[in-house]
Amino acid sequence: MNHLAIVLALVGSLPDAWFNDPILPPDVAKNAMRRWVDAQLVPLPLAEGTSIRDWEARRAAIREALLDVIGLRGVWPPSWPLQARVGETLRRDGYTIEKLTYESWPGMAVPALLYVPDRIPPEKAPGVASISGHHYKASKAADFVQARNVNLVRRGCVVLSYDYMNCFERNTGGDGDGHDPVPHGGGNDHGISDFSFSERCPTALEILDARRALDVLAARPEVDADRLGFTGESGGSNSTYWITALDDRVKLSVPVCSVSTFDYWIDNDRNWDWHQRPPGARRVADIGVLLALHAPRPTLIVTSKRRTDDLEFPWEEAERSYRWAKRVYELHGAGDKITHVESPTRHGYQADKREELYAWVERELLHAPSGVNGDLPVTPEPLETLRVGLPAGNKTYHDVYREWVAEIPVPHAPGTREDAAAHAAKTRPALAKKLGLPTGLKPPTIRAVRDAEAGGVRTTFHAIETEPGITIPVAEFRPAGAGPLPVVLIVGERAQSRAEVESALAAGKAALVVEPRGTGEVDWGGRRTDNAAWFLGRPRVGQEAFDVLRVAELWRTRRDAASISLKGDGRWGKAVLFAAALAPEIAAVAASLPPTDRAQFEAGGRSALAEAPGLLAVGDLPQIASLVAPRPCALRVPDVGPYDWTRAAYHALGSEALTVSAAKSP
Repeated sequence: MNHLAIVLALVGSLPDAWFNDPILPPDVAKNAMRRWVDAQLVPLPLAEGTSIRDWEARRAAIREALLDVIGLRGVWPPSWPLQARVGETLRRDGYTIEKLTYESWPGMAVPALLYVPDRIPPEKAPGVASISGHHYKASKAADFVQARNVNLVRRGCVVLSYDYMNCFERNTGGDGDGHDPVPHGGGNDHGISDFSFSERCPTALEILDARRALDVLAARPEVDADRLGFTGESGGSNSTYWITALDDRVKLSVPVCSVSTFDYWIDNDRNWDWHQRPPGARRVADIGVLLALHAPRPTLIVTSKRRTDDLEFPWEEAERSYRWAKRVYELHGAGDKITHVESPTRHGYQADKREELYAWVERELLHAPSGVNGDLPVTPEPLETLRVGLPAGNKTYHDVYREWVAEIPVPHAPGTREDAAAHAAKTRPALAKKLGLPTGLKPPTIRAVRDAEAGGVRTTFHAIETEPGITIPVAEFRPAGAGPLPVVLIVGERAQSRAEVESALAAGKAALVVEPRGTGEVDWGGRRTDNAAWFLGRPRVGQEAFDVLRVAELWRTRRDAASISLKGDGRWGKAVLFAAALAPEIAAVAASLPPTDRAQFEAGGRSALAEAPGLLAVGDLPQIASLVAPRPCALRVPDVGPYDWTRAAYHALGSEALTVSAAKSP
């Protein structure tokens, strides 16, 4: 049958059922993604028989991996000047309070208070970093923080207390894009996500705030740098377990009211604070592993009273993390150096929790009772008395996020065939890594569900398992009785694919409609799956691209497939482009694309969120599209200008097979 005859036969002849009837069983379609997430939420292994030598090797590897996922690579340890500047000193009975600032990032001064006992023994004093969580109005000047700090200094400690991220003097306004004015907003933490276009994340700045605080303490002549402690509640507890996982100078770690598990946050769709969730962190560690990285140095975990803090920090999850870490402590012969205490009070750092802290400070840092009993009453200083003041033009967290993205260079376009080959050799593996593509899996499996024939077209409906637990529906349309044909792999909803299928058949090709996970029949699973994708370092667009690659892998082995090309519009355009960029065996690609990542970053405001965090450091869409060269590539984009870079790469390879046309953003 010639092409015209096929076209005439097709008009109105392909049954609607071919585009609408389900292929997968309802339970698979509805629940596959939930089960897939469940399968990821298994404790990270610590095998029986693990030796201390095994753990130490693993510990070093985990730390290196954490530097990558957090975005501390290249800035750890920090090499820029600390710029510690001491201002006014407040003299109090038995101690002084020095107002100071230090830079945790170049140009970002952190306001802090240093409590120094009047009497420093010859062996010097221990130093303790003592911070709040999200106390937007007062932070270092909050009543309960002052009570803790004064009690510690009266026991003989030098105490450094700084404003937590975006709190008190660092509070720049409302959360997100202007909601919740001061004092309730934070301005630069919970709601801002445009850092995601860089390879760093807010956790990096949170850790650097803490690291530089330790630098201040260690540099003080009054402080014994071998006796440093760190404590905070809620978000400050988050800082505590992160810094003590990475900085061996901390001897005593006391996280209060935030130890949980990443798995709980994923499973229950909790804790979307961007600074507490480095993308890909769960692939490397859970909170129990972070606690274990501090072993064998002492750790006191304090949790709120059971059932009072279940939204994000339930006692059972803290206990799970504690038990994982305790096994590592026992490898060191230091099982008594970590404990988990349930407080009789709710979320916060109340007197009972402070008394637990003091006992551990006296035992582990002071090495002897201080002679001070209980939680001494403290008359808090007025808020303004403890204001330090920040330099004009001091950078905010958001300023630094913008700086991170601005520093990502646009690489030089390839000028020669060798340049293009070098770019591809470097970029392809980096792209696969940023998309979180799994490796080492068995080949995909395929099962024919049913066949049908009408209007000279034969259709086979397949169920394809692309990775364990993920089965997607694929519909194959071929002229009946035809031999080997070029295959157009159409990515998107089958119910909307009739025109593309008919066009492919009319052109003498076979059509393969692929619905990646979260498309058409297969329910994505909502925010819970979004949460898992972020924590696991497997962005949705990467999962979609992986499904496309696995289907293409199957069809490349088919005798009736002369070649494989890809087509994707709307939200599937990027997945299709990424798949073609990663697989040189794919013959051609046609895709409609959204604006470039740089354009989305500039236009999206503070709440802009990269589909694949950190991908811009690998390349923007024009650089990734160049990996398709010299194969045919037809792109429809909102702005053709940036694709001059892609065209240069094609020219370097002697190819004119690139077509870029202007179109509205999909």
